[in-house]
Amino acid sequence: MKYYYKRTEFSPYCLYTVGYDDPNDKFGWVPESDHDTAEEAADRVAYLNGSYRKAKLEEAAPDLLEALIEAKELIEIFHGPDLWDIYNNQSPEMKRINQAIKKATE
Repeated sequence: MKYYYKRTEFSPYCLYTVGYDDPNDKFGWVPESDHDTAEEAADRVAYLNGSYRKAKLEEAAPDLLEALIEAKELIEIFHGPDLWDIYNNQSPEMKRINQAIKKATE
């Protein structure tokens, strides 16, 4: 099932209804929620169709990448120059951090 929204009231008040088509329903349209703006309805549709988390993550990605790089720099300072290369190249958590940074910057 795929959710979408449509404008269900027009003048003077606008109402956007989120719902989905159901061929088994006598009306064919099953409303889920009502919203005052198209943007609110679109956000609800995205959430119901499973893309809300992805959209929020993409919005936060630059800040998350910056925080991850800063965390790596602090971990390097904590371990010191003698142990850093070993820790950076061998520890499972650093492998994950390095892979995430690489993937985000390619």
